[in-house]
Amino acid sequence: MKVTWILLAAAAAAQQAPAPVVQQWNRQSLLQIDSEVARKASGNRPSFAVLTRTATSVAAIIHRARTGEAELHEEMADFFIVRAGSGTLVTSGKLINDRVIGKGEHAADGIEGGESRKLSTGDVAHVPSKTPHHVVVAPGETITYLLIKAKE
Repeated sequence: MKVTWILLAAAAAAQQAPAPVVQQWNRQSLLQIDSEVARKASGNRPSFAVLTRTATSVAAIIHRARTGEAELHEEMADFFIVRAGSGTLVTSGKLINDRVIGKGEHAADGIEGGESRKLSTGDVAHVPSKTPHHVVVAPGETITYLLIKAKE
């Protein structure tokens, strides 16, 4: 009898679990989000809008008008899809003044000895977990990108 109740409880829980939701953003909605995050940008901090978040991933539109902090994620990879503008992605090397800002998350003042890659509209870049990276924006320039973070 006890096994029956356990099986019934498991079946009921499975039936009550919400089904995954398919989400879509069309070109026009993404352009509107691009405009909104660009309008909200100020100072050294990026402006962003989270599109979706799960237990193992995040997708967000990010706009940078200035260079921010270098980063390293111990468990998450970053995919950059440049929507507008340009910048330089510096990867590898050593974080300068590395500090832990959350579980598995590091921020730093920059990267020493890294490799630079120019990013422009339409470019895609993948940064594996445990890889220092830094989006550098030249004075007077901006960059807007779709960032997809996925657990590796």
